[in-house]
Amino acid sequence: MLSKKELRQRIKAKRQELSPDYYQSASQSITERLLKTEAYHDAQCIFTFLTMPREFDTEGLIRQAWQDGKTIVVPRVERMGEISLRRYDQGDALILSSLNIEEPSPEAEIVPIEAIDWVTLPCMTCNPKGERLGYGGGFYDRFLAQYQGKVTLPYFEKLMVDEIPMAPHDHLVPHIVTEAAEYFPGR
Repeated sequence: MLSKKELRQRIKAKRQELSPDYYQSASQSITERLLKTEAYHDAQCIFTFLTMPREFDTEGLIRQAWQDGKTIVVPRVERMGEISLRRYDQGDALILSSLNIEEPSPEAEIVPIEAIDWVTLPCMTCNPKGERLGYGGGFYDRFLAQYQGKVTLPYFEKLMVDEIPMAPHDHLVPHIVTEAAEYFPGR
């Protein structure tokens, strides 16, 4: 089995091989699937991520959630390994973090973890067993250690792998949505 570092390098290279049209089409299909989930319909407050290149594009999900009167919360990096949960409203300006990721300003309202009804997670890769490989900062594993609500991982079928090295602090994801299928590991 590849190490986490080796697997990240392999997936980065594989991501470069896929066309922008694939990312756009797959993101649209994933968004349509997400919007049909019970988790989306039941949620009033959604914690999601702001998209980086070659990631699932959360813009459609965020726009529809605003249209449906839901609250959107996104991460803000406070220091290495630590994020805060910040409200993100339509028209809010975003700034570029030290990690080169768009995020809300320090003045954006902090939302307590207990207010979050549903989370969508980013990842480098995942598999149908619910194993997730992040980007290496541990931000979301620390968050998941505290969060008790519904979690979904939107991801690309073409970038999923069979095996991911897992550490004791890594959390399995209970629901994965791709452009081709939904996975419910552990059911």
